Amino acid sequence: MGDGRGQPSKRMARKDRWIIVLPLQDHAQFMRKLAELQTIILVPDAPGRFRLYTAWSSGQAPVHTVVTVEGIRDLNRIWYTNTDAEVCVGVAKQLGLDTTPNYIAIFVPQELEREMAKKELEYRQLSEEQIVQEKLETVFDVMRSGAQFVVKVREQKPRSQ
Repeated sequence: MGDGRGQPSKRMARKDRWIIVLPLQDHAQFMRKLAELQTIILVPDAPGRFRLYTAWSSGQAPVHTVVTVEGIRDLNRIWYTNTDAEVCVGVAKQLGLDTTPNYIAIFVPQELEREMAKKELEYRQLSEEQIVQEKLETVFDVMRSGAQFVVKVREQKPRSQ
């Protein structure tokens, strides 16, 4: 993930400054949005073990595999974690879990990541280095239209500390 010298990779640095607007209050809508974006949801299973949900829809049992940290690395996707209790309860309910996890993680497809990177640079015609120097965060609205990701920059603003 990093360069071996304590510095995060470009991809991890992007993830840390990117915000994807998601409908967190409506659990069913949140899950539909994650499915639309072809994300993978991670739920901790046991120490060093995680459940990855790659397919889910209303009325069907969610499909998952169990992986270790190595399996997560093999995904080669950026991810976002959420520790909000209400979000975790909602995801657990939507996935039919017996217990509520302390956190979830959402893994974003590389194609979506590439489109977000492109739109971030186009938004104010800044280089990635300038965005980092100015300590900006970029807020995105994302969706799918057919086979394509549609990414719009909602705003670019100084990062919250």
